[in-house]
Amino acid sequence: MYEYRAVITKVYDGDTLTAEIDLGFKMWAKKVKLRLAGVNTPEIRSKNPAQKALAIKARDRVRELCLGKEVVITTHGKGKYGRWIASIYIDDDIDLSRFLIAEGLGECYEKG
Repeated sequence: MYEYRAVITKVYDGDTLTAEIDLGFKMWAKKVKLRLAGVNTPEIRSKNPAQKALAIKARDRVRELCLGKEVVITTHGKGKYGRWIASIYIDDDIDLSRFLIAEGLGECYEKG
């Protein structure tokens, strides 16, 4: 598990983001796809109108909280779709996954 400073450059949905990650020594990883650890939000591509509306609400909330901002990420390895599984912390102490669950925009998700 590693910790990095990063800037969120794109938010696809409530649990899928893209970041530029500061690797140190003036080196950056660009366009890194992240899957938010510990939470599952509704899918943007859902055919269910209620689910799609909640997915858009979750995406927009994540954009509001971290798009274009510096965050801290802790990586947990790669997921099955090639995205890095990461915990994201806003203002160094707000866990984005727990925040989304508390606001009713996502459900707790533990791989198992």
